Amino acid sequence: MIRGIGVDILQIQRMKDIVEKNGKVFLEKIFTKRELEYAYNKKDYVSHLSTLFAGKEAVFKAFGTGWSGGVRLREIEIKHEKSGNPTVSLSGRFEERAIKLKIKKIFLSLSFDTEYAIAFAILIG
Repeated sequence: MIRGIGVDILQIQRMKDIVEKNGKVFLEKIFTKRELEYAYNKKDYVSHLSTLFAGKEAVFKAFGTGWSGGVRLREIEIKHEKSGNPTVSLSGRFEERAIKLKIKKIFLSLSFDTEYAIAFAILIG
């Protein structure tokens, strides 16, 4: 059964501006070490950071709970299988919410072009 659906689109230039202005301070609040390593190993790391951010936002929106309860985007970690398919790992408050909602699987689709990054998430319970 579908428990939630979320989508997010982000202009890549916006992420580039944020990274240039705030640097590591912003990045380390939002992304896990593994996510940053993944993005930095790519030629166009800002596009990959944008896509990861859109993915986190899509999952966040799929939960439909807003910012209540002290949730943080770092509690949503996006990893990639050898095939390149994204997977989602939850921790902290998001993991607690997933257990409460009996979420068994999170499907996530990520994509970007030269201007935009987009993500679509489905929570299955």
